[in-house]
Amino acid sequence: MNLSRVILFLSWGANRGDAFAPSMLVSRRDVIKTYLSASTASAVEKNAKKKTTEARHCIPLQEIGLDDLPKVGGKTASLGEMIQKLTPLGVSVPGGFGVCSTAYDAVLDRFQLRERLDLLMSDVDVNNIDDLANRGRQAHLMIMNAGLPPEVVEQIEEAYDSISNKPRSSTWSASTAFATPSLNAWRLFFTDRAIAYRVHNGFDHMQVKGAVSIQLCPDTGFHDVVVITGSYGLGESVVGGKVDPDEIQVFKPMIGKAEDPIIKRSIGCKQTQIVYSRDGSDKRVKTILTPDADASKHCFSDEEAKTLAEWCVKIEKHYSKHHGHPTPMNIEWAKDSITGELFIVQARPETVRSAQASNLLKQTQVTEHEPPIVEGNAIGSDAASGKARVMRDVSQLSTMKPGEIIVAGMTLFGTGIYRFCS
Repeated sequence: MNLSRVILFLSWGANRGDAFAPSMLVSRRDVIKTYLSASTASAVEKNAKKKTTEARHCIPLQEIGLDDLPKVGGKTASLGEMIQKLTPLGVSVPGGFGVCSTAYDAVLDRFQLRERLDLLMSDVDVNNIDDLANRGRQAHLMIMNAGLPPEVVEQIEEAYDSISNKPRSSTWSASTAFATPSLNAWRLFFTDRAIAYRVHNGFDHMQVKGAVSIQLCPDTGFHDVVVITGSYGLGESVVGGKVDPDEIQVFKPMIGKAEDPIIKRSIGCKQTQIVYSRDGSDKRVKTILTPDADASKHCFSDEEAKTLAEWCVKIEKHYSKHHGHPTPMNIEWAKDSITGELFIVQARPETVRSAQASNLLKQTQVTEHEPPIVEGNAIGSDAASGKARVMRDVSQLSTMKPGEIIVAGMTLFGTGIYRFCS
């Protein structure tokens, strides 16, 4: 089983740091002018505290629970909770460790990065697509250029060394393997969508903290059904909406009671798959076309679907009990390509229906429409009307008008996804 899987999540904090970060994009002079009033005495005091108290940047997943959400975020806290509470019930969750939000703070404290990002975002115009995209690109470069502090790299290496059953290679380095993915995860706080979300909701850009989960890894709205989807390769293909996956629906009340609780099976196109690069290149993964022979058959069996459904029901019961109300769950799974073992690699409350009243069901019905021109997998259960705008490149976004509907190969803006199967 191969390492690693990097997961981004948000957690909230209340403290600001004092350091700045070098970048050719926002001048040091501008930063100094803006923050000249900062107290030197306060900075000295904080630096002294840092020297006497070294932060714990990495924590094994088995030591993490839901109470640790403020320092490791919701997704990693959920992984640790499952390892502690659901592994005894037969739910298999791979081990790993969480890189805490303190590590993100340590990155922001390098070379005055925190203040430069704050200054960069201070007057961003989220209604100007070009300005928004330009600020995001600058923020990405600043974070990647800052790099990981040595103390964070050291703790990552120690945490990795403590994992059992991990891959071994004479040329493999934990520091090089996780440095770039961790920084890539943190720079996602400054995507166009993330920046606009914080502005529209009144959140301070620098009060959002991030952490990373590193593991060994290989929607219907009907509460009595477990919907299981899958495709070949790494899970990003499915999670990111890059393929049409296989799907099996399992009827919850019949799990463990009926020989075949499966009520629906469908085979998706599974157009591509993300696999590990083994050609000596700098890229750790690559995208390849799925062979027709594999695309035409299910990538997981009925028995595997039943096992996963049983685990999903146990997970949902646990979190519903914890929250004190029914809690639909969004669960990610993986299959080890060498051993064939199944694993649960993520579980979190489903963001739409978990926030709705459990005794309400909203349905939208379109009574009249023209014959369909394109079809695809729905990512929601509502309907809208408007002029279709075909987007072939992100540079065209600034030309979009209010009320238009994006039609694209894939979108990252919470809009529809349209894809074609041959």
